[in-house]
Amino acid sequence: MNHIKKKLEQLWDLDHKFLNESEHFKKHQYIPFSEADITLFEEKHQIKLPATYRDFLLQVCNGGVGQGNGILPLNIKQEFPKLHLPWVDPLEYNDLFLFDPIRDNYDTYDDKINKARLKDNVKVDDLIQGTENGQLPIADDGCGIYYFLVVKGANKGEIWLNHLVTDGGFKWVPTPLENGSSIG
Repeated sequence: MNHIKKKLEQLWDLDHKFLNESEHFKKHQYIPFSEADITLFEEKHQIKLPATYRDFLLQVCNGGVGQGNGILPLNIKQEFPKLHLPWVDPLEYNDLFLFDPIRDNYDTYDDKINKARLKDNVKVDDLIQGTENGQLPIADDGCGIYYFLVVKGANKGEIWLNHLVTDGGFKWVPTPLENGSSIG
């Protein structure tokens, strides 16, 4: 976490140098949480946050500048009714619901969904309804596109991009962390 703190300090310095207003950057940072706050959030939502994200919230800050429109602060008072449910299989979702202009025309696309519903309507509905399960939004990229941390399910600890608003599906985001491709 020290390397992240150091990078933030460098950003503060750059902000001060170019904008001549160091408070501009600092006001977009949120103070870290206490262990009690995070534990309360986890118990309330029946989840365990990945260790690296917990450390970030405890030692660095709760949101602020970052990718796109910035890292979203974790609002510990907010209700996330589907957070404790496992997230869908993103590859299965993308395979079924993404429109491929080379492979699909609108008629074949509708046929594909209808055939899937005939085969297993419950599974199709679960995929549609489960897109918000087990995901915690962590960064806003604008226009309805956002990054989220998977906190429940097979992809727990991974960061994904929700690009559904543009029919782009879910995209896995590799993270440059020491322990591989997840943060938990």
